[in-house]
Amino acid sequence: MKDLFCPFREQKQRMQKGQRYYVYVMEDEKTHRLMATAKVERYQKHDGYQRALDFSDELLRYLQENGGHCDLGDKSPSEDIALRFGVSKKIYKKSVGDLYRRRLITISDEGITLV
Repeated sequence: MKDLFCPFREQKQRMQKGQRYYVYVMEDEKTHRLMATAKVERYQKHDGYQRALDFSDELLRYLQENGGHCDLGDKSPSEDIALRFGVSKKIYKKSVGDLYRRRLITISDEGITLV
C-alpha cells in the first residue's frame, strides 16, 4: 500500500519517485486513505496582498464615484472601515499604500484624496 496516493488525473505531470512536488493532501472519502492532488489552485486562497490589490480597484472606484475623497484614513477606527467597505483595517491600509505608491491618491489627516 502506498503512503500517499496521487491519482494520475490529479497530476499536472507524471510524478517521478525521488522528486519533490507541491501537493494538497486530503482524505479520500471512499477509502479513507490519504490522497494528494498536484492541482492545488482550487484549494489556494487569495493571499492578503492579492486581496489588497483587488480592494485597491474597489477603493479607486469609490473615490471616483464620491468626488475623489474618502474621509477614512490610516488612523480611522477599524469598525468604521469595516462598516463602509466590509474589509479589515489591514486590507484597507495595504490598498491605500498601493494607491499611494502608484501616485493615484494623496493622504492627509482628513482622509485620502484622488490626485
